[in-house]
Amino acid sequence: MEVRRKSQKNTSETCKALLEQKSWIMYSIGSDFMKNKNDLLQRAIILTCLSDRCAQERSVIGGISRSLAERKQQRTAICNWLDRMGYLEKCTETEKAAFHKEVEKKSDLEVLQMQINYECIEPILWTTGLLDKLSNYNGFRVNRKLIEELNDAQLSKLTQIAERRFYSFEWMAGEDNWDEVELVC
Repeated sequence: MEVRRKSQKNTSETCKALLEQKSWIMYSIGSDFMKNKNDLLQRAIILTCLSDRCAQERSVIGGISRSLAERKQQRTAICNWLDRMGYLEKCTETEKAAFHKEVEKKSDLEVLQMQINYECIEPILWTTGLLDKLSNYNGFRVNRKLIEELNDAQLSKLTQIAERRFYSFEWMAGEDNWDEVELVC
């Protein structure tokens, strides 16, 4: 029970901090070509909750073993909070399906793979002024290894991270909905 409260508290604190920052955002993001600050913050909140939801597909989260009942309860809490706060209606159909999908004993790989979308948050937070700088890719490390030392699987993961961050920038700078962005790389 304590583990669930801690995880739920961390998600709630992150979302609350994002909302409180709306009043001091230093950037003018209301142009015709960029999403407005409310859209950016809503997307960051949805992505944070989606990451937490995806994590419920694993029985060990953050090194702590969690029962199926705890993970189901957390999924329900996330979905109910999103609905109560009006964020569920801002989700894509795929995200809504993930939030509503029951956690089962066997992990749903499709839901689990959606967790990579968490990588989209950094560019959003940087654009809104909530991060001072973006991650530095010079000397970028994965599992404490330099890029040159990565195996194919680790390099593939790094490529996915970079693509998700680029996706985020494309969404922010364009008129497309979140699930309609086409990457041109």
